[in-house]
Amino acid sequence: MVSLAEQQFVDCTSYSCNGGWMNPCFTYARDNGLAYSSDYPYTARDGICYANSITPIPGFRTTGYKNVTRNDPKALESAIANNGPAVIAVMANN
Repeated sequence: MVSLAEQQFVDCTSYSCNGGWMNPCFTYARDNGLAYSSDYPYTARDGICYANSITPIPGFRTTGYKNVTRNDPKALESAIANNGPAVIAVMANN
């Protein structure tokens, strides 16, 4: 299992430690690649993007994403089986 650099999303996209959307992260990963978390460590705060000085993971490519309707475990199971890893968001403000 590969540990991707979450901090790269925090620093280099509109996603931040104060909340944000995942979709810009997927687009960023598709267009720029991602670093290993060991090369771009998590700091738990917004910072300056320094991804240009890090070599992306060779061969790693995000080709797209699929939104899955909440409360549909079969759709989530199908998305994981057919498309790969899943990212789950929880709305915690209600």
